[in-house]
Amino acid sequence: MAHTPESQHTEQEVFLQRLTHLAEALGTAREFVAIWRALRVFAAAHVPCIGIFISLYDPVRDARTAVYAYGDGEEPDVSTLPPMPVSAEGPNSRAVRTRQVVITNDYWNTKLHGKGQIGILVGPDNGLRPQSSLVVPMMTMGRVVGTVEVQSYEDNAYRPEHVTAMRMAANLAAVAVENMRLLERERRARAAAEESNRLKDEFLATLS
Repeated sequence: MAHTPESQHTEQEVFLQRLTHLAEALGTAREFVAIWRALRVFAAAHVPCIGIFISLYDPVRDARTAVYAYGDGEEPDVSTLPPMPVSAEGPNSRAVRTRQVVITNDYWNTKLHGKGQIGILVGPDNGLRPQSSLVVPMMTMGRVVGTVEVQSYEDNAYRPEHVTAMRMAANLAAVAVENMRLLERERRARAAAEESNRLKDEFLATLS
């Protein structure tokens, strides 16, 4: 169906509204899971998305850690998954290495026949297999914070507008992640200072 100037204008307005809502949700998030769920809601509304997989990147270990997954209405526990070394293969590794969006078509067969790659099902097995994957690096201040992968049952599902939308969303999430880490460091520093003061008071009380 052809897009008229009026319909394109309306789509842009809807997109900006969703992006604004995402930014507001990320700005008020006080837990990491709130960031991941806000990303999931945005992705489900704006791009083909039957599943989402989010990982954080540790440049010291050069590995990714799974932090969130969603598929077919469920949030499977990914906390027990081992760290995933960043290699030369795999869409998430390539997104980290190149700092670019990576789109994979014929996804499931590519994963099964790739070098050392395995197909990962997000959520319960319903007999269907993802055919398209879009991986976006979460970046802030020139650094890769992690990756966001969305999948679709359709092949060749992702278009330039989907890339733009997810890149903007991922970068907003990267800022939220860094802010959350800063808040956690401040909380730990405050707790350590309070504990130090408590021990000093106990020591002075003992002396007196």
